[in-house]
Amino acid sequence: MKTKFAAITAMIMAMIITASFITCDALSGGVVKPDVSINEVRLLNASLSGANMKAFVKIQNDNSISISFPEIKWNLFVSEYDFIRGTIEKDTKIAANDSTIVEIPFFVNYTDLLQAVISLLFSSNASYRLDLEAHFTLPVLGKQVVPATFSGTIPLKPPFNSISENTTDNP
Repeated sequence: MKTKFAAITAMIMAMIITASFITCDALSGGVVKPDVSINEVRLLNASLSGANMKAFVKIQNDNSISISFPEIKWNLFVSEYDFIRGTIEKDTKIAANDSTIVEIPFFVNYTDLLQAVISLLFSSNASYRLDLEAHFTLPVLGKQVVPATFSGTIPLKPPFNSISENTTDNP
């Protein structure tokens, strides 16, 4: 009798353990990290004092459930010098199988820029790189960090009519 009870108990435990593994595998296979990309960095306007710019970050949620908007930490480098940084937090959700565009406005002050990077005094452009990290908390996967990077150039001398993206100078 004890042996039969032990065998039945062992069988039930094995079924419970197997079911929990199947459920966890099914859930983790269904939840994926959102895709974060920097679509564009746009020069809004420029003057003799600096340039107003805006980055457009796309967050794509390919999950069948809505997710909380991430905390986005961003950092702007100009000529490889750490120049400006910030954090964006919103109390919203990104719908299932949907995307959202996040706008990150920033101002590049030429005086600060030139003081930070003396070598730019005789340059007509300054290279920049925008790095960001989107911090998500996802069901089953827990805390996840998704990085993205965008680079280009900022005009430093008139005319201020264009901005170049992801370019390299060739002789």
